[in-house]
Amino acid sequence: MITLCIPTKDRPELLARVLRYYRGQGARFQVVIADSSLSPVADANQRLVDSLRSSLDLRYLRYEPEIHVAQKIARALEQVETPYAALGADDDFSVPAALDRAAGFLAAHPDYALAHGDAILFHAPAAAADNGGGPLVIRYPQRSVEQATGALRLLDHLSHYALTFYSLHRTALLRDTWKVVSGLELDYAFVELLPSCLAIIQGKSKQLGGLYLARQGHAAQTSVTHLRDPLEWVADPSWASQQARVRRVLAEALARQDGLTLEAAREVVKQAFWSCLAKTLTTKWDNRYGQRGIAARLRFRAMARRIPGLRSAWRAARALLPGSHPAISLEALRRPSSVYHTDFMPIYRVVTEGAAGGPA
Repeated sequence: MITLCIPTKDRPELLARVLRYYRGQGARFQVVIADSSLSPVADANQRLVDSLRSSLDLRYLRYEPEIHVAQKIARALEQVETPYAALGADDDFSVPAALDRAAGFLAAHPDYALAHGDAILFHAPAAAADNGGGPLVIRYPQRSVEQATGALRLLDHLSHYALTFYSLHRTALLRDTWKVVSGLELDYAFVELLPSCLAIIQGKSKQLGGLYLARQGHAAQTSVTHLRDPLEWVADPSWASQQARVRRVLAEALARQDGLTLEAAREVVKQAFWSCLAKTLTTKWDNRYGQRGIAARLRFRAMARRIPGLRSAWRAARALLPGSHPAISLEALRRPSSVYHTDFMPIYRVVTEGAAGGPA
């Protein structure tokens, strides 16, 4: 029923780690490895896959090292035969039980194009020495987008942008989306943004309860929300032509979905882009230069150093606020009382075993 497609390149230790996790969880879905590694690494990855075929439903696809990631994903999705599919990453973990829940939801709700659950972002122990040697863990935003029209969904999505890249999709829609994306020359930020927006235009998005995804953070992330300097992104000489292509594709998709004129669809897409850029630039400016961003963080850190237990008390207090999500921190997730504990601990173990030089 489900296929998880994992693009990878020259990171054999991470591929081995995530496959070890899925084997340990008894994953029943098919895993497609889309590998564009150089020959020595690709050969090792092929051997790894062959060694795990008795315990996992694996398919290994090998591509030329110079292939663009969008083209690699599009070509891999052409091989998927299950009704539902999700993209993964060799350094991220999709919870098998959560994928099953998402598939069940989509099967029962034909007006939804994608579904997911709660997500976390972790930095591996080597990058989080100040956290007692364990992974530094924070919430990774996910949300539902459930308006009745593609136009309203797109406006909501880009006003409160949250990644849909790893959500479970209907395979036919996901395949068509990536065929479009692969035909454009886009940087990695647009390669994330365009399929996300196309999916939201095509149907509603649902956030279900429970841990769905654990993403590993790193300095090279290119998500629109993780760009270190969005001004440099916008100022790049290729940005104008890229965003023009993206806006054209979105307007055409929106006109088809909602029965709008192309002119009306273009105006909706323009408004949505304005909203996304305004929020991204404002947030990043405030975090870097604004008094609220810098001064508030410095004041809290100084206070936290003077008052023992302040940070943990603040996290506990936030968890009790009306409408608050369950607490997200390494300390909270390791407690058996956490609603995420059962799904988090296998991920925690495989990450910490790898960091400690455990078997891969």
